[in-house]
Amino acid sequence: MTSTPLVDDPFDGRPRIFRDPIHGDIKWPRDAFGTLIRRLIDAPAFQRLRSIRQNGVTNLVFPGAEHSRFTHSIGVAWTASKMLDAIVRNSRIPLPQETREDTILAALLHDVGHGPFSHTLEDILRQLGVPFDHEAMTVRLLTEAGSRIHDLLEDGSSGRSERLAQYIDKTRRDENHWWHTLVSSQLDADRLDYIRRDARMAGIDNHRPDIDRLIEHLGCVGEDVVVDDRAFDVVESMLLALDHLYGAVYFHRTVRAATELLTSTLRCAASVLDASIPADEPLRALLERGQEISLEDYERLSDTTVWYFVDRWRWSKDASLSYLANRLWRRDLPKPVVLPERLEQHYRIRDRAHALATERVPGIPVGLLVTLDEPSRVNYRRYKGEESGDAPIRIRDRDRGRIVPIEDVERSIVAKVERRFYKPRLFVPPEIHQDLLRFIRDDGARHP
Repeated sequence: MTSTPLVDDPFDGRPRIFRDPIHGDIKWPRDAFGTLIRRLIDAPAFQRLRSIRQNGVTNLVFPGAEHSRFTHSIGVAWTASKMLDAIVRNSRIPLPQETREDTILAALLHDVGHGPFSHTLEDILRQLGVPFDHEAMTVRLLTEAGSRIHDLLEDGSSGRSERLAQYIDKTRRDENHWWHTLVSSQLDADRLDYIRRDARMAGIDNHRPDIDRLIEHLGCVGEDVVVDDRAFDVVESMLLALDHLYGAVYFHRTVRAATELLTSTLRCAASVLDASIPADEPLRALLERGQEISLEDYERLSDTTVWYFVDRWRWSKDASLSYLANRLWRRDLPKPVVLPERLEQHYRIRDRAHALATERVPGIPVGLLVTLDEPSRVNYRRYKGEESGDAPIRIRDRDRGRIVPIEDVERSIVAKVERRFYKPRLFVPPEIHQDLLRFIRDDGARHP
């Protein structure tokens, strides 16, 4: 048999494909828009997200939770594209191509401003009194001249970077449109991606909401995204899955213990900056300047940066920093003590923990050893008027011919997931854990 010479590539129309464990094939066309997506993904600020885990130090407890903000962000962009297409098709509404592209790009870039360990480091900086907000950093990367992302967005499309910034920062908008909610709301592409992704990677398989079915039943009324009541059960399964994720993964006691130890380690490092981090290191600039850090320095920061210093701090001359860094490196985590309901007992337990820690771990500031953890979360915020800032998930009730907030559906389980999740714990060094538990038992017997 003879071979046939190719004059033209018969596959030059094949889309660029990203294989994803959640969505399968994510496909971007080989046109100008698809090329822009590829170039944005290749930008250093976006590639840096490969080294920022989606869930902080959760991987120290759930070994499979190694996934990154990089894979999540691509998944969010793909989810947003499917949501757009379903709404336009189902509601037969026109959508300018520019708006479609802007929404997908905003979804792609919504997390590009996250720093090392994502929300964990953000909380640490706030504890240190250093202003920092990852959304402010995202806006800077989108809008500041000299940022590679800004330059790519503005190439041939003047004003696009500012339009995308309006998806992230509501205060920059002149008007609110339904497509903005696909990037940030109680039913957005971000949530629809991470609910599945975080559960899958943590090995939590008991809840798998049918997100594809939910997307297929999206529509639009005015400026409101609406879910047809045929998919009402999926909305509720999504809210339940989110509620269980917080209980089983995000607020897992050992995850919180690892987070507390990381927090104490970085707080200690910040208290001895001259001894812990050289003056020219980006991590020092972040701890000192927060969101005023230069973009050049910020793009050099990732989880890897922090772990490099944790390793170095194990041999620090500062005894406190060396002690904490060694425990974090060895995964020698604090132990939790669930605080009783009676507030007066909290103070007795805390004071006893301080005394024991001072005695058993001398030379280390007790505030770095005994820490109060108060995780709090409301997984659905009931609509209380425009001032609440949280638009409801809206359901189309076909039988009654009306649109209603999900909390007004008679059989809704929203009453469960709108309750505040709150479980205060005291985290203490392993050296004093058993003695403190004995004290709590004895104290409870003395003060029933």
